[in-house]
Formats: sequence, C-alpha cells, structure tokens
Amino acid sequence: MINASLSVLSGVILYLLWKVWLYPKYFSHLKDLPQLQEEADVSKKTALLREPTGEQLDRRLQQTSDRAVGIFRFRGILGGERVIITSDEALGEVLRKPDVYQVSRQRRLLLGHLAGEGLLMVDGEAHKYQRKHMAPAFSLPNIRHHYPLFWQKACELTTLLSKRRQNKDNTSTVEFYAWAGSVTMDIIGVAAFGTDFGLLQDGQTEFSTKYMKAFGWNPINDLRLKLAYLLPGWLFKLLPLKTKSLREASTFIRARCAMCIGQARQAMQNEKEGGPHANTICRVIMDSNAFSDKDMEDQLMTMLAAGHDTVQSALTLTMALLCEHQGTQIRLRDEMAPNMSMAEELGWEETIGRIVRIPYLQAVCHEALRLFPPVAAVRRQTTRSSTLLGYKIPKGTLILASPWAVNRDTTHWGPDASQFRPERWLETTGAGEPLKFNARGGSSGKHSFLTFLHGPRNCVGQVFATTELLITVAALVWKFQMRMGEKKPIWAQEIVVKPREGLEVILKPVAAS
Repeated sequence: MINASLSVLSGVILYLLWKVWLYPKYFSHLKDLPQLQEEADVSKKTALLREPTGEQLDRRLQQTSDRAVGIFRFRGILGGERVIITSDEALGEVLRKPDVYQVSRQRRLLLGHLAGEGLLMVDGEAHKYQRKHMAPAFSLPNIRHHYPLFWQKACELTTLLSKRRQNKDNTSTVEFYAWAGSVTMDIIGVAAFGTDFGLLQDGQTEFSTKYMKAFGWNPINDLRLKLAYLLPGWLFKLLPLKTKSLREASTFIRARCAMCIGQARQAMQNEKEGGPHANTICRVIMDSNAFSDKDMEDQLMTMLAAGHDTVQSALTLTMALLCEHQGTQIRLRDEMAPNMSMAEELGWEETIGRIVRIPYLQAVCHEALRLFPPVAAVRRQTTRSSTLLGYKIPKGTLILASPWAVNRDTTHWGPDASQFRPERWLETTGAGEPLKFNARGGSSGKHSFLTFLHGPRNCVGQVFATTELLITVAALVWKFQMRMGEKKPIWAQEIVVKPREGLEVILKPVAAS
C-alpha cells in the first residue's frame, strides 16, 4: 500500500516537474511568442495556486511595451502556459471559429456535473442545434413581453428598500449585493421558469440555499476551480470533490427544473395560444419540440449557472459606479422625467418601452458593463494546431480573451479607457439633432466591447440581461439618490466579479418620485 502511494506521489511530482519547468523552458512551441510583462510590484504578483485575474492581466498588459502586438505568452497556475489575445484581428479569429477554439476542458470539469449537456457546455453541431432552437426565446420580440415583469420586480425591490429607513436623516443603509441577488433570481424565476422564487419577500429560501451550495463560492468550489487548472482531466475526475451537500444541492435544483418543465407542459395542453405562460423562456424553447425533458433540465440548469450571478454582478457594479457619480444619477432622472410624467396616459408597457430606449440610460449601463464586465476572462482551447497573427499555436493550448483587459485597452478605447464616461456611447447625426446611442461606443474595433463576446458563441441571453439591467437601474435611480457607505467594496474576481464583503449603499428617497 505504501509502495503504491509512493509511486503515485512520484508520478505526480515528475508530471509537475515536466509541466512547470522542463516543457515550458526547453520544448514549448510557444516560447517564441512575445512575453507578457511580469507585475512590477511583487506584492501584486499572482499567487502560486491561482490563475491571474482580469485586473492582473490588465496591469501586466499596461506594463508591456509592445502591447499593440496583440498576442502574448504568460504563465498561469503552477507555471502552466497560456496565451492571451487582445488585438481585434486575433479576437475575431478565435471567437468566430468555434470549431478550432472550443470551450476549455476546465469549464466542462467545473460545470459539467451541474449543467450537463446544456448550451454552455457543448460544441460543434450540438451547439449549433441548441443555439438555433433556443435563440427565439431570447430574441428582442419575446423579451419585450417581459418588460412589465422586469418593471414589477424592480418596483417591488424599491418598495422594500424604501421601508428600510433606519438613519435619522431619512436615509437607509443596505447591503446591495444581496438585494441584487434576490431581484435577479426572482426575475429569472418568473421569466424563464414561470415560477416566483420569492427571494425579495422571504430573503433566504431553500432554493437559494441549495443554489449557493451548487453554484456559489465556497471552499470546495474554490478548490475545484484551482485543481481544474492544475491537474489533467482524468485525475481531476478521480478526486472526491463532489461532497454530499453538493450532490444534494444539484439534485434539488434539477428536481425543481423538472417540476417547472412539467408545469409548462401541462400549461401547453390547457392554455389557448397566447396564455399567461406563453412567453416564458422555458415555454418558448419547449414549443420548438427540439428538446427532451432531460435536455430541457440541462438548459434550465445552464440558465441558472450563466444567467443569474452575471446579472447580479452587473447590477451591483453599476450601482457602485452610480454611487460615485452623482451627476450621472441627476441626468438620468432628468431624462426619465418626461416619460414618467406621461405613464398614466401612455400606460406602463409603453412607458417602460420608452425608458429602455433612453440613449443616456443605455450609455450608462453599457459603460458600466465595459469597465466592469461580470466575467473578467474567458478561455478557449485549440482542437488542432493553428496560426494566430503569424504564430504557431499547438493543439491543446489554453487561450484567454479577457473582457476586463480588452474593455480597458487604450488601443481600442483611447487614452481615457479606464475612466467612467458614458458620453462615449452617444453620438449625434447633425447640429440640433438629438443624441443617439452608438452601440460601438466609439471604439476602434469590431470586438472591442467584449463583455458578451462575439461570434457563434456570444451570450445568447445578452438582450435579456441588458434589458433587465436597464429597467432595474432606471427604477432605482428614479426612486433613490444613492451614495457609497463608509465601508468601501473590495472586488473579487472569481468566476464572476463581485464584492468580497458586499456593497454598502446609502439610499435617500427622491421627493419627485
């Protein structure tokens, strides 16, 4: 038994010696690529057992003299080789050729046991098939049906926040990240599943507790994240990392998904065309008759994995920026006022439709998504040898595209790339003409705004997420004047960007609302 254990240990040590030192130094096909600058400040260097964050990659890119090259080699966890791309040409090549640059094995190792064979996990023809039949559910015409729901939930949030007055100056201090999680979970529950999870009213529910065990950060999930980058897939799968609580949480959530699918099928049989559940994401996908109930479970699990934490992060980050820019809040209220004053005459559905089209509101939310993309880095892995910007990239290479770094790159966005300036998203067609929203934000390339990615694997829920953000931000700004509390947020870049100890916000009701 001891001899067997020593043999395994020796094998692991030899594997790491080859992976960390011998191969990268003497044999790697990537050793001729430009090297990403190491961090000048030793205290900020990436820890041995961590992948560099988007913020760290951005700092290192800023310190690299030949940044315009657009492709660099760097070392990740335990010295593992990585390639990061930043130029528009390289981003287009990688993001628009999913047959060559596929989802990394790490994503499958980390989420495959939860999301199964959902859209986030599959490649090739399976991805094309699923994307084709899911796209109508996330199209703008279908999302418009959810405008009243988004507004209703946003108003429910502001009403509950209004009741939390605890300071003498008629203000209330709230931990906003938790509230953002509640409202976004309730919205995805009703819009996608056809059921209200009730987190806004009840705070913590059995569903939210199980969700956090399965998808949220905890020591086991953090260990799994590190080991997924450190170990070969076959060894990772042998490790006893699926604890009893994780298995129970996954089973509970999947059972809830199955129940929602059953309810949707029953509704399809009982309702006439255009019934109250006709436009839920689940129902529209099921109408395609392209998926079995097991397939639908995978898709709903995927929506939870990809569609909740990201919007919670986006809403929290946008709130943090608004707290720091009082003038932005004032201008938003001023531009909302004409539509809000006509709400009774126009009806709320028409009013909400007009609000989401306010150019300055769109500009503010897109600038927040640019500066603070919820997912700071995405990874692809080459399925065969390829060439990028003239450099040979061997099969199996892990390639990073960092929305955090690209969205702040001065070669894409100009010298003020790191500043919050919503006006970059506005343009006018001529003197005296009203300002219009410019979806490129004045950037230089087609792939400069990388928050939702590009190409065949861009975010299928982009319209849903953006609309949810626009409407919730509008409701909050209309109701409250917001400023940061005394406790400043510390941003952590794990799977998504979020405040490590929450976001303390001080709210003061706006008299005009």
